[in-house]
Amino acid sequence: MWYRTHTFCTVLAVLAVVGWSSWHIDSGSTFAKSTSPKSLASPQTKNGLQAGQAYAIEFPSAFEQPESALEITNLPDVYFDLPAGEQNFQLVLGCVQGELVGNSFELEVVSKQESPEGASSLPFQGRAKFIPLPPLLIPRNTTHNANLFLTGAARNPGFGSPDRFKFDLTTERILRTFYLYGGEGDFLDQQSYQQCPTRLLAESTHLRIWYDTRDESEVTNDDQIQHRHQQAEHLASVFEQLIVPRLIPWLGEVSDLDRDGKFSIVLSSQLNEISKGKEPLVGLTWSGDYRRNLPAPLGNSSDVVYLNSSSADLKLLTEVLVHEYVHALSFDLHLEASSSPQYSRSEDDWLNEGLAHVVETQLTGTQFNIHDRLREFNSRPELYPLVVPNYSRSGLWRSPGCRGATFSFLRWCIDQRDLQLVPDLIHAENAGMPNMVQKMGQPFADLFRGWSISLSQESTSNLTMQQGDTLHWLQAVTASRSFLIHQRAEERLRVRIKNESESGMQLTLIPLSDPKAEEALLN
Repeated sequence: MWYRTHTFCTVLAVLAVVGWSSWHIDSGSTFAKSTSPKSLASPQTKNGLQAGQAYAIEFPSAFEQPESALEITNLPDVYFDLPAGEQNFQLVLGCVQGELVGNSFELEVVSKQESPEGASSLPFQGRAKFIPLPPLLIPRNTTHNANLFLTGAARNPGFGSPDRFKFDLTTERILRTFYLYGGEGDFLDQQSYQQCPTRLLAESTHLRIWYDTRDESEVTNDDQIQHRHQQAEHLASVFEQLIVPRLIPWLGEVSDLDRDGKFSIVLSSQLNEISKGKEPLVGLTWSGDYRRNLPAPLGNSSDVVYLNSSSADLKLLTEVLVHEYVHALSFDLHLEASSSPQYSRSEDDWLNEGLAHVVETQLTGTQFNIHDRLREFNSRPELYPLVVPNYSRSGLWRSPGCRGATFSFLRWCIDQRDLQLVPDLIHAENAGMPNMVQKMGQPFADLFRGWSISLSQESTSNLTMQQGDTLHWLQAVTASRSFLIHQRAEERLRVRIKNESESGMQLTLIPLSDPKAEEALLN
């Protein structure tokens, strides 16, 4: 859990210098030697900074603290001076400790001459040190788009051809009752669950599709019947031609919990009730179904996912079925390994959802399910926390921005490593942040910083600030916000940040290329 801490007294900023040959260091700053490897083979400036190298700004503390504590600061008031000369800067403020949402910050850009040293309430004295950081914090020059993840259906001309697999519409009336959460009440209260009576609609080699009989009264004409059959045939095609030959060899197969020899899909409009009138819920995987020996109605002891029978978008259903199968596999693996099945721990929600979104885009080559969520996150990344172990308890269930955040973060982590990260995370014994840290081999603070830098460089909506500007805002924990700061040739600016919630901060400063040099190159 993220918590407040009042023992950190260090500010960390990153200076990734891009093509700037004149760096003026304030007389109150010094350089510290570091054994960290150089990130790029770039020429050294006359002031000792390595172009393209990331630097941490460390302030001496009045308290003794371990080296790991230097990653963040929760000081209520900090400032730093920009190097002299006309320059544009990108500032990234990451919040790594604090309240889940609502951490309060204020940023002010002032003239150094108008802000004397004694005006600050900083509880320390001494010179700041610029310390080189490892190359992980330098983002790769990567463009994130669907093409990076294209395999599977988009490259398989046979995908969706019904003659490539066995598929039968069932004429015999075979019934089965599932139990499904009704959308209201405690998850552990049996009264919160409803019976979901179904009949077998269709089956293929590895799949059975069950249809909620309560929805049959809505299917009254030939067009509706045809749509239901097309929906079932398409889902069988996705399962037999995408999940079975591609996903399962890559990530693994869900256990046959009900011992019927096949995976199950339940088509039901009850998912509309669970969504509580918000954006329609297209798919659902219930962790209780994968908890061994959990009695009905809390679980069905079945390898099953639920899809909305009223969904007409077959392209979206393709992604959602892949997405839900990943959830089923994650629940199965984590709950099977537990010694206490009824109370065992699933993968954290943020990582569970992020992995499912990564796999859906990887296998289908499309982004229908994540596109709007990613757009929402990119529009205001500071509002959406990345690390949320339980979305429901946090009031963030189905938050589009949170989904966009975890997808973006995992995608960045894959860029740093490779796609093997996905099965490694899914099959890990750990869960949540310890799982991610172990598989990436880096502290979370480093991963978060590198991702935040990447976000700031890809953003097209950074707020521009200059001398005299002040901004107050609220920010979620494990979220970042970036700014562009313009300093004119005759100015020497000081950036002051009031950390009103005393949350744990990471500061990153990226000097951009000289505006006059850019203009000269263009002309």
